[in-house]
Amino acid sequence: MKRRVLRVDDPIPCRIVRRINKFLVEVLLEGLSLTRNDVPPTQVVHKAHTNNTGRLEGYLKKGNVGYCFRSKGKKMKTEFELFAVK
Repeated sequence: MKRRVLRVDDPIPCRIVRRINKFLVEVLLEGLSLTRNDVPPTQVVHKAHTNNTGRLEGYLKKGNVGYCFRSKGKKMKTEFELFAVK
């Protein structure tokens, strides 16, 4: 079996806020447009898509560090995709 590696040129560090449903996660990003009132103005909440629909309670906890990249497809409903969590 041939292995494939995902190459991400500019990963965007983020912090997990909460999991909305099995496909969406709210993440804090630095310096982008503000979408929620309960977050300091230096940090911004965005919705990110995750393609892992499994039970990730141990990883998708509030405050955990994650990494996103900008979605490239025009059909995506979110601007970002979450691809890794520390």
